[in-house]
Amino acid sequence: MSALIRPREILNRYADARDWCRITNRDDGSVSVYLYDEIGVFGTTAQEFVGQLQDIDAGAIDLHINSLGGSVFDGIAIYQALRAHPAQVTVKVDAMAASIASVIAQAGDRRLMVRHSQMMIHEAHGLGLGKAEDLRGLADVLDKQTDTIARIYADRNGGGVRKFLEMMRAETWFSDKEAVAAGLADEVHTPPAKSTQEPEPVAARVDWGAFLEDVSPLEGIRL
Repeated sequence: MSALIRPREILNRYADARDWCRITNRDDGSVSVYLYDEIGVFGTTAQEFVGQLQDIDAGAIDLHINSLGGSVFDGIAIYQALRAHPAQVTVKVDAMAASIASVIAQAGDRRLMVRHSQMMIHEAHGLGLGKAEDLRGLADVLDKQTDTIARIYADRNGGGVRKFLEMMRAETWFSDKEAVAAGLADEVHTPPAKSTQEPEPVAARVDWGAFLEDVSPLEGIRL
């Protein structure tokens, strides 16, 4: 969770210039969504994501993630919207699902770690400004957000909250196989290799009879 402040005009210019995510309709009727951005005001906000998600009426969504995380509240709202969507959601972590992006990854009905991808989980972070009482209050808010995130991991894993709180406290990085072993993903996905087989040569065959049937053998000879 962050509480960074920038002038509104800078935020507006930044928002207008960015390409927050890409949605591609596929021939099989499913939709691919690429979430390659920070989560929140400096990247993809929940309002933007959910607004476009609601327009998707396909039966299957492939959500590709490559994100270092961002806002806790935006991330949880995106997670909730994906879980509530009627489509079958397959999450594919293409490279990195860190921080709150690892929570969004839990929204998949199937959660795939693409081979060589990674995931990172940690406690909620915040930036505070104010008197001592305000900062003590911020610590309480962070504890609550950390607990909420751990419960989401546990709900999808079927395990206890405590083990995730311990891993979050240590800021744990997972390889593709380690994320599966921890219950944060269902399997490692290895994309099919492109075929390197040379196409079989096609012999050129010309039916000369069509040209020579009315021509004497001598007429076909040239010097």
